[in-house]
Amino acid sequence: MFVGLIMPLLSQSAFADSEKFKKVFQKTLDILIIFIVPLVIGLIMLSAQVVLLIGGKDFIASGSVLNILALAIGLIFLGSLFGNSIIALDKQKKGAWIYFWGMVFNIVANLIIIPKYRYIGAAWTTTATELLVTIMMFILISRTIKYLPKFRLIRPLIAGVCMAGFLYLLKGWNIFLLVLGGLIIYLVVLYLIKGIKKEEVLLLTKKEI
Repeated sequence: MFVGLIMPLLSQSAFADSEKFKKVFQKTLDILIIFIVPLVIGLIMLSAQVVLLIGGKDFIASGSVLNILALAIGLIFLGSLFGNSIIALDKQKKGAWIYFWGMVFNIVANLIIIPKYRYIGAAWTTTATELLVTIMMFILISRTIKYLPKFRLIRPLIAGVCMAGFLYLLKGWNIFLLVLGGLIIYLVVLYLIKGIKKEEVLLLTKKEI
């Protein structure tokens, strides 16, 4: 939804103002990373509770699968931005080839890995496919706009580690309290270490930077 709101900015600036496109792309990437870090860490830390809440005790073994797929979910966030950026840059044909090779890789990997590792193997092949497609899209965008976007991970990871500590120390709490408390810890620490800037807040609230 967020990337969909940013899409008009990307489309308007893709050819008219390449510097603005780079700026919007980078700021959007920064915001997505702020979303991705607590989501992935939270899912990994709370995987058993999440599965228990959704599926019950019969599906508790799926917690290990969710740990792996949490990484894929983070990559899907990036894939949303990269995929929309490829459309804005009118590179859909090359983007289609990226998805095609991702599909080929996924089928071959599943045929090799699933018979031996079953559902754990399927989770890893899904994550590996998302990683491959995300990397290829990133390379295509970087070459097209002649700019190497930065992955500003340090501050979000610091806040994420603090959140993980909270979730670990109080893991016996109700899952809803853990999610709320973890989110508060993450945002407070991120704010204190200047991990979110005014420009990013503006990009979240209006179609301008």
